[in-house]
Amino acid sequence: MEGRVERLLAAVWGDRNGYVFLPYKEQPDKWHERPGIPYTGSLPQLPEPQGRADQYFCPVVFSQPHRKKENALPTNVLWADLDPVDPNSCRLKPSVAWESSPGRYHALWFLTTEVDPNDAAALSKRIAYADGGDKGGWDLTQVLRIPGTHNFKYESAPEVKLLWARTRAYSVEEVKGAYPPVNGETPAELNGSEWTEIDEPVIQMAITALPVGFRKRLFQEPNGDRSLELQKLTRDLVRFGVSPEIVLHIIQRSTWNKFAGRRDEHSQLLKQVSSAVAAVAERAKKPREVPQLEEIEDMKVQEWGAFMQIPTHLRWLIDEAWVDSSVGFISGRSKSYKTWIALDLALSLVSGAPFLGRYPVRNPGPVLLVQEEDPAAVLQERLRLIAKANARSRWPAALPAEGGHSAWPRVAAAPGRGRADQGDCQAARRHGRGTAPACHA
Repeated sequence: MEGRVERLLAAVWGDRNGYVFLPYKEQPDKWHERPGIPYTGSLPQLPEPQGRADQYFCPVVFSQPHRKKENALPTNVLWADLDPVDPNSCRLKPSVAWESSPGRYHALWFLTTEVDPNDAAALSKRIAYADGGDKGGWDLTQVLRIPGTHNFKYESAPEVKLLWARTRAYSVEEVKGAYPPVNGETPAELNGSEWTEIDEPVIQMAITALPVGFRKRLFQEPNGDRSLELQKLTRDLVRFGVSPEIVLHIIQRSTWNKFAGRRDEHSQLLKQVSSAVAAVAERAKKPREVPQLEEIEDMKVQEWGAFMQIPTHLRWLIDEAWVDSSVGFISGRSKSYKTWIALDLALSLVSGAPFLGRYPVRNPGPVLLVQEEDPAAVLQERLRLIAKANARSRWPAALPAEGGHSAWPRVAAAPGRGRADQGDCQAARRHGRGTAPACHA
């Protein structure tokens, strides 16, 4: 094994005492799992595999001569099988990167401190998912090709080429700020009760990684209960998996920070974050009730000939816009008025007035509107503006006495939740049966 490769492995495994693993695969598919090699900071001389053999190493040191995750020791290294992802495009540039085969890459990130092996695996998982690498290449027993060897999977046996090896190391906060959590991670706890100073680039990187809509919430002009909104923002940041130490600095910069400039600002924000972490953790422990689903009629299957003989004709619910007894969706880029169009459609169906002032409604009727995005106040304001624009500001009295319906849309809404669970779906079906709507929106 070349001297530079030995130096690289020594840097990865550090001065730990334990066992390391250097398995290899004889082509085409004969795997050799070498016994754990005793390691005390330097590698013993090992016989090189003979013939066409692909050589691998595991970045983690183990306490026992068995490559099992329960034997993994703390480490200051993260790893990823990036597959076709160019390491230069990673959110944090790897400390070490190499080409495992033409157009395929492996990479390592050094940390400034040692972390629990399970935490290292969780952070490696974040990297794999966010950078687009192999989503199975983050576990504690993962092996990577050894730089400087050859990849005998290909007839030409290309070299596993080292691209760079630098001493650049990242703090855990930097990694968490750059890489969002993956579903299933539990919220971290706030370490201690003291204010921790964090470099501004780390904080800004964490803010940039947040969803665009949430960033707007953080810095919009306050309008409403500042205490309640600050509590919601803090809990949402914890749910996103942002480390509590960084959450402190994010909410300090938020326009909703009602403690800004006070002598006790730091202590109040510490209480705010500690309370949010406890609330999110407590909610995660509660078993979620799964409602019993109603029985759904079996799918009707018809033979081709019988189906083609059924007399049908195309009927418009709204001329040139929506076919009667059909399913559709309104799609478009963000802020392209999708919700406005859906609300105008609903009010047109209820009132019988032309959709968008142009397209005749052929079959007016009640509408069931399930609204899971905007707060109730926003929905009400939009409905009023649409009604006013169509001379229907005094509703329901201003609705047509004939040819229209006296019922305005029923709204089954959980404002601001942004999601519908199985219970919501059942409730929507019940409302639908009671309303017999012309349209579900």
